[in-house]
Amino acid sequence: LCHRVGNTAGLKTLKNDHPNIARQLLKDEPYLQCMDLPGTEIVAFLDSLLPLAQQALYSKNGNVSHAGETSLLYLTQIDPARASSPLIDFSLRALDVSSVNLSHQAPAALSALSRLLQPGLRRDPSIILSRLPEILRLTLAGIDSNDQSKTLRTLIFYRNLVMWVPVGGSANLPNVYESKKALDRGGADGTMHVSDNLNEVRYSITDSPIYKRAFESLPESSVFFQASITTNLDGPDVDADTSMREAMLTMSDWSLAFLDRVYEILRAAGEQEKVGKGHSGVASRHTSVDVAQAKNFSRIMKETLCYFFSSMDDETFVSALRSVTKFLEEETLPHAAKDASLLCQAVASTRFDLSGN
Repeated sequence: LCHRVGNTAGLKTLKNDHPNIARQLLKDEPYLQCMDLPGTEIVAFLDSLLPLAQQALYSKNGNVSHAGETSLLYLTQIDPARASSPLIDFSLRALDVSSVNLSHQAPAALSALSRLLQPGLRRDPSIILSRLPEILRLTLAGIDSNDQSKTLRTLIFYRNLVMWVPVGGSANLPNVYESKKALDRGGADGTMHVSDNLNEVRYSITDSPIYKRAFESLPESSVFFQASITTNLDGPDVDADTSMREAMLTMSDWSLAFLDRVYEILRAAGEQEKVGKGHSGVASRHTSVDVAQAKNFSRIMKETLCYFFSSMDDETFVSALRSVTKFLEEETLPHAAKDASLLCQAVASTRFDLSGN
């Protein structure tokens, strides 16, 4: 489905910008003329497959769960403006501590948020920015020293988040609705530039009248009908810049709370290592699986912290540096030296010079 939608958009773009090449391509590969799907069928596919992919997230089988995550990402890319909102809201309800009947879905909800982050920000940043304070508040509890799996998924989500959204400072929200040249044709260095508006053509498929009517006629049992769609599909909000500035301030406030959670992990790592020792003082033997999991956890922790400190503005970084320095001066972590060194490496490698000192 995603392959056909993408090929349809690419072919339309090629017809608009390079009609001669498009005619020759259709002559050599005539099956491309039948690639276009009507809007009613796309809506029917999304309405049927998205809940199925969402349920696959909760499978105990790791392969099925991973397939559900990948499917969720691909399907959401077709219409992120409409598909992202209800799925993100459902994930947030699963993360809320008051939802006792959904608490077992928290790890899967964290994985879903990691997948939904990029499509929402690319199509309409307000989908994520309007929910960012609640997202940060609910996901912070995912860093739990007693649940490594949930902690790992939370760190992956935070790593993806800080790769897209700066921590602190202020920035203007980019206008994704304006068509801008992605590459200067004069300085392409031999690279063939096909088009400037591939995304606009791709999203125009979901903006057609047929598609909108099919979407509006979905039954009440549909995941789209049950969600309150607050995304502006006609253009950017007048308060888009304000939303971005508020999001940056929220990220700045969250940064210190996140570091406090990291400190708790380091403290717990030292305690767990001491508890794991026998009466002889020798640590219990670790299996190869334990070693692989520890290496993977350290890798994700390192990447998250490096991106985290790199995305900070100078003022936020100074506050974070003071927090890290205070923690290292006041704590003794002989059994968590490796993990603590990752924190030091992340801080030191992201700033070479600060205010000339």
